[in-house]
Order: sequence, then C-alpha cells, then structure tokens
Amino acid sequence: MHQDAQRYNGRNIGGGHAAINPSSGSQVRSSRLDRSTGTLNGIITEQTTNFTLPDVWVVAIGPNGPAGGAVTATGGTFTIDNLPPGTYRAAIIDPTANHTLEYYNNSADFFGATAINITANSSTGMLVALAQT
Repeated sequence: MHQDAQRYNGRNIGGGHAAINPSSGSQVRSSRLDRSTGTLNGIITEQTTNFTLPDVWVVAIGPNGPAGGAVTATGGTFTIDNLPPGTYRAAIIDPTANHTLEYYNNSADFFGATAINITANSSTGMLVALAQT
C-alpha cells in the first residue's frame, strides 16, 4: 500500500494527497463550465433487495489520487462532473457501514478495481449493487 494512501474505515481508497469531503453535497464540480472534461454517473443499489441507496459516497480515484466525489441522492443516483480525461477507479462507501466497501466493479480492493475511462465532453455510467455487511 502506498504510504500516503487515503483511508476509510481502515481500508485503502487510493493514493495521493487530495482530500475529498463526500458530505459536502451530491455534486462536487460542474462540467458545464469546461467541455474538456468528462462526467462519471450512475446508480447505487442494494444487492439483495435491489433498492436504491441514498447517502452513499462515490469517490473517483485518478492516477494522482482522489479526483472527485459525490453523495448519492434519494434515488441512489450520483454525478461526478469535471473529471479530466483519463483512467479512474471508483470507491463506493456506505458511511453507515451497513454495506461493504466496494471498488467498481465488485472488488474488495483498489488494485482489483475495474478501470473506468473518462473522455472529454462525455458521460460514463456505472451501476453498482452493494452487499450488506
């Protein structure tokens, strides 16, 4: 594990020095101001019931660490705008600890996470079903 890795609940959620405050709102940045960036969006549900999960943290982790984050809305939806084009991994965190920490797509750790390619002036979607703890 990288020595300056960001941590949540004792687990690695990526490297770098940038801090993300997921409780600051459901949208951290706006790509409407910059057409050279892309967007990551999606829906978070519970694996067993398929109910949408509000208030779950989604963190986009780029090569230099956390690059953006969002908190899911009532319908489990989230949007992370203004991501520079590149390859990201996503950490999905239930702050209530009722669901397991997951890296997209269904990985228990950062290094097993699926790469998410973000391109300029486009939106990339993901669907995640979290397991209960």
